[in-house]
Amino acid sequence: MNEKEKRECQTVILGALLHDVGKFYQRGLEKGRGDHQHLGDECFEEYFAEGLSILLSQDEIEIIRSAINNHHGHSEFITIADCLSAGMERIERIKLEDEEHGDPTKERLQSVFENVSLGNNKETNEFTYPLKSLSLKRDELFPDKIPEQSLKEEYKGLCGDFVAEIKNIPTFSLHSYLNTLYSILQKYTWCIPSAAYKHEPDISLFDHLKTTAAIAGCLYHNKRSGNKAEKEFLLVAGDISGIQNFIYRIAKSQGMGGISKRLRGRSFYLLLLQEVIARYIIEKVGLFSTNILFCGGGRFELLLPNTEATHSILTNARQEINRWLFDEYGSELGIVIEWVETDGNGLGDYGSLLEQIDENLSTAKKRKFNTLFGESSFWHEKEETGIRICKVCSISKVEDDKKPCEWCKQHKEIGEKLPKMGYLIFASSDEKLGDSLFEIPFSQFGIVYIIPKETFLKDNWLKMDIQKINNLDNLKTGFRFIGNTASIAKEPFSLDD
Repeated sequence: MNEKEKRECQTVILGALLHDVGKFYQRGLEKGRGDHQHLGDECFEEYFAEGLSILLSQDEIEIIRSAINNHHGHSEFITIADCLSAGMERIERIKLEDEEHGDPTKERLQSVFENVSLGNNKETNEFTYPLKSLSLKRDELFPDKIPEQSLKEEYKGLCGDFVAEIKNIPTFSLHSYLNTLYSILQKYTWCIPSAAYKHEPDISLFDHLKTTAAIAGCLYHNKRSGNKAEKEFLLVAGDISGIQNFIYRIAKSQGMGGISKRLRGRSFYLLLLQEVIARYIIEKVGLFSTNILFCGGGRFELLLPNTEATHSILTNARQEINRWLFDEYGSELGIVIEWVETDGNGLGDYGSLLEQIDENLSTAKKRKFNTLFGESSFWHEKEETGIRICKVCSISKVEDDKKPCEWCKQHKEIGEKLPKMGYLIFASSDEKLGDSLFEIPFSQFGIVYIIPKETFLKDNWLKMDIQKINNLDNLKTGFRFIGNTASIAKEPFSLDD
């Protein structure tokens, strides 16, 4: 994928992320009901065009404007992606301008848990989300019983804060612009219903924008590659096995000290490992973070184009990652990566796709290292004598068993730095930022830098994937929430209660 194609794909993704910005603009600035497409174009011209003109040509800007204004005149990518994301099956019969039937100035985003029934309770529509920017404040993060009222003033305040923040997005690179815009959209549209349908408005505008961008990126790659497969998408899942033993094995170590820091650091290392692998794959394919549908608990799910190139990337990645994990940790950690093909209609039944892929993962876990069987380094014909093993992890060989191995030493350092962490920087394996920064290497798959709070971010760093930790004020980078405290009991309790 050459630079021109990469920019074009990023432009399509950017257009998909902004294609419904008119809905927010319309509700927040009291522009009236009706044509949110033209209002979206007005919003783009007023708040986005100037900054993007530094990064994009006029033709590329027109791609985005047509995606917003004509809904979605540039190409079929965003039109189809929007319909699929909204769950519309017969795309050719849908008039997108007629998709809202309710009154968005009165309807809040409902909690999906409203539709959960344990058999003896009735479904309700009582719990909804406040129209507040994303934060860690309990009263703004969780749904509650909020009296029905006009939302005009709430939308006005939310939209005002949104437009003030997007004016300050740095324009160092198109990728970093995407990274920051994606986070700002999440911050302000996580609580907004995607559309005021006749049924429950329980899908946020952010989730709709994210999935639309993910699908549009796949469709772009399918067309670029000349792919004519009936099933144009791949749902990919990766699962890291051996996590529990890997983390808690060190709790049994004797006389080495720093167990709590090592546990915290090792857990965080695994969190980064799953994300580094997911990012490595989508970067190889030529997509963006929108195509990481889920990443947590040692597992990730990706939406990718069903092309020969993608199949090759996945097969090679699975082999390379397992080779590296085996070299570093023996058979303690491994990864299985499986995928299923699907078409646009199949995406609407995501649960069935997950069932299929879980079956594939379950089978693959029983033979996760089979691709390494043919390599001589996998086998040991003769027992080595005089081996010294790290007393912390009982995995790595060491010359002095009174000292921890390099991995255990690093995991302790990670645990020490987490409480003071302000940013994470995800870089490729050849992007070195300086010896003074604390780096966590993941071989050829990437490097993660831990940056302390109050650190001044250099301009060349802002071109990369930066995540601000637990702080969403004045975003000029991405962000993420990370738990850095442990729960404590405020009063005695019994496990039998």
